[in-house]
Amino acid sequence: LDTLLDQNAYIIVAAGQDESFGGGLDAHCQAASTDKIKRDRIAGVGRSLAADGINSTLANITEHTLANDRIIFVAPGIRVADNAVSPPRDVTLPGAYAAAAVAGLLAANPPHISLTNKTLRIGGLAKFYRAAELPQLLQSRVLALESRQGFRIVRGITASTNTAWTQITTRRIVDYAKFGVRSAANSYIGRLNNERVRGAM
Repeated sequence: LDTLLDQNAYIIVAAGQDESFGGGLDAHCQAASTDKIKRDRIAGVGRSLAADGINSTLANITEHTLANDRIIFVAPGIRVADNAVSPPRDVTLPGAYAAAAVAGLLAANPPHISLTNKTLRIGGLAKFYRAAELPQLLQSRVLALESRQGFRIVRGITASTNTAWTQITTRRIVDYAKFGVRSAANSYIGRLNNERVRGAM
């Protein structure tokens, strides 16, 4: 991750990693988003495949420790068609792939567009959560996926415990505004601090 610190990468997905890698992603996003490095970013992480198994319980996911507005925790994993084998077959992939699908949808939309109720182009879900379980996942800061006229994002939220930063759009809009201010002010760095220059800025 350190090699990405000075790169213009806004959305980070840890390929093949699960929530146990969330702490590393969190630290990376916090370091990159400082006023020193100025590379504001968010990261997506998902559940492990074993955690989405048939014997898993809701507590297995609601007790996660991720708690940051720059982390998006996605569940469950997804099912897709593997066309590389003959005959093609469906395979179940862990949450990192669901997080990648969410990141792709996020990248395709402007900062002010919410992911709430948006559909994902996936083949299926690794686990189906009941209607009564979905609110519990949302309260536990999980970006949950459901099957309802397609496969949809229940609510576009971060893993933040601070309600002011719960919505992904809030985090993205603020980062977009910071980028705009820095870009506009950059050409004035090193100029005289006088009334003319301040007025022009």
